[in-house]
Amino acid sequence: MNPAAETAGPYAPRPIRGYFVAPPEERDLSIGLTLAIIGSVMLLGAFVLPFIFFGAGAASSEEDPSTAAIAILFALITFFGGNLVGWPLLIFGSIRLFRYQRQKSARTGAPSDEQMDQWFFDDMRRIEHQATQEMNIPAETITRRPLLVVGPALPTDYAIGLDGKPRYASYEVAVVVLTRHQVCAYTCVLNFATGVRDLETTHEFMISDVTTIGTINDRLADHGGGASSGRVIRMAGPIAMSFLTPADVSVRQEFRITLTSGDALAVNVGCHVNGTTLSDEGYRGYVRDTVRALRATLRAIKSPDPTDEP
Repeated sequence: MNPAAETAGPYAPRPIRGYFVAPPEERDLSIGLTLAIIGSVMLLGAFVLPFIFFGAGAASSEEDPSTAAIAILFALITFFGGNLVGWPLLIFGSIRLFRYQRQKSARTGAPSDEQMDQWFFDDMRRIEHQATQEMNIPAETITRRPLLVVGPALPTDYAIGLDGKPRYASYEVAVVVLTRHQVCAYTCVLNFATGVRDLETTHEFMISDVTTIGTINDRLADHGGGASSGRVIRMAGPIAMSFLTPADVSVRQEFRITLTSGDALAVNVGCHVNGTTLSDEGYRGYVRDTVRALRATLRAIKSPDPTDEP
């Protein structure tokens, strides 16, 4: 296992921040409107009703002084009571509405699902090209097309697109190449906002040392954490971002290459959070099909050829 130097050049930052902004809370809108309307009505009453009571009191002051006193008392109660209750309601309601509008505005200009996918595919093509350069494998020794394994690099901002697919701000990526004698792998962590690759490494395993290639579900108990009970956010200044940490994951879905020594190369390909699987079904199918093909190729390479026997 040899660390590879980082070779990614500078990239223009992508405007993806709005894509990962947490959706505004609808209850902020409903509660804010309710409080603001009630507060406004009470303030309106605090200024209108005293004039009515004072007018009624002044009209009856000569004929019935007690009625006039009661009218003046009601005028004072409505004025001070309306202001004491109306202003806090209006202020709290306005804060809720401002928070809703601020969160909604932060999502304005966010890239579409299609644009996010285009950037993703561009990055994957660059990474696959980089992997072949780093591993320097002769093309004639490669037995099948490389397997590209991708999943969230936790912790990371994330969002579920309108198409139902999860997308992340940071990815674990592995390119696995099977030759006649070795299993070779290139791994890195992709910063999706910049396209820069970090923590690049290359791995070479002899075919005889590989016991299994496949996907597994690594349960939370193995990580020693506790699953989150609700939507996780982080604050980027005043803006709430949808956020995912290892402690929020109940099941980690991994692609894993296991060796006879017990060592393993594992790459996260999906997560199970709060009853939801955060991975794309189409991509999971691609990984399953490719893993089956890799296993079949591995078995064929490791099995002795009867024609070679004396």
